[in-house]
Amino acid sequence: MGSLFSSLFGMFRANRSYKLLILGLNNAGKTSILYHLQLGHAITTQPTLGGNTETLTITHPHTNNTITLTCWDLGGQEQLRASWKLYYDHTDAVLFVVDAADTARFATAKEVLHQLLHSEPSLQHSVLLVLANKQDVESAASPAELMEYLELGKLKNRTWTLMGCSASTGESLREAMNWIAENVV
Repeated sequence: MGSLFSSLFGMFRANRSYKLLILGLNNAGKTSILYHLQLGHAITTQPTLGGNTETLTITHPHTNNTITLTCWDLGGQEQLRASWKLYYDHTDAVLFVVDAADTARFATAKEVLHQLLHSEPSLQHSVLLVLANKQDVESAASPAELMEYLELGKLKNRTWTLMGCSASTGESLREAMNWIAENVV
């Protein structure tokens, strides 16, 4: 009888739509990642001056249930970051994208990420996936280097991970979505 209720509960949770915010500095590859996931290939994008919203359907890697992610890709220019807070309510996951080849902006990315995580009560229960994008660029920092630089080890009481990826090639994007699917359910 208990397994019946567990199965029924799992079915209802699988049909829930989850909210995913895609954040990061401008030119990190947020929109490219979103559309590579949506279309299955890279496209040329323009700087996002507001936001893009797309729906992704992901099959949970262990249960084979499908979940729906409503993805909010928000512009990362400095003057737009203050408007991010308009989207925080009911966020299940934050995907924070860092250009791993742009070492000059690591300090800014770290500051923005930590401010986001430490000063926004609406996001305290959201899982965090940091993507070290542009791993296909020879000068890109490795995921381990970026994890240390961003001081992610200091994050307590939060489910998080960092993965390397490439929006251009699609490398590790499906694995990233699988991680989100495993951790929001």
